[in-house]
Amino acid sequence: MGTTVAPAATRDELAVPASFNAKVFWTSRRAAEIGNFLETLREAKGKLTTDVIIEAADKQGSILRDFFDWKHTSAAHKYRRMQARQLMKRLHVQAHINAGPIRAFAAVQIKGEPYQKLMYLPLTAALQTENFRQEIMGRMRARAKAYEALLSTVAAYRRTF
Repeated sequence: MGTTVAPAATRDELAVPASFNAKVFWTSRRAAEIGNFLETLREAKGKLTTDVIIEAADKQGSILRDFFDWKHTSAAHKYRRMQARQLMKRLHVQAHINAGPIRAFAAVQIKGEPYQKLMYLPLTAALQTENFRQEIMGRMRARAKAYEALLSTVAAYRRTF
């Protein structure tokens, strides 16, 4: 028995103007184009899944096409790198200083390398080095801020409906 998903509300139903943006990768205009394309795709397909996105991106001339690696060898390597990152994120240890499990390893930037070049250190070792501790705390603060914004949005919709 499959899960039934209620149809998603349209932009008009939510009375929210479409204002997509991205902080790092695209200009605001490009982010708006991509966001609007994805929203239109969701409305056309009834749902937006990774398979729907990849299918749309696979078409020549798609606004999404350049975000994907269509060469099987290099795409497979990138996928395995993503799997390795997921492996490192999912491995936890029991910390002696709190009641719950924590990540066993922390991803930290290799000095002199671009941000995408990270290495993994045992979290306890990374926290003993000031620059790594600051890097980890900075990412945690950014995630907390993003979750705060999400919670605020969810709370606002809860009061609306």
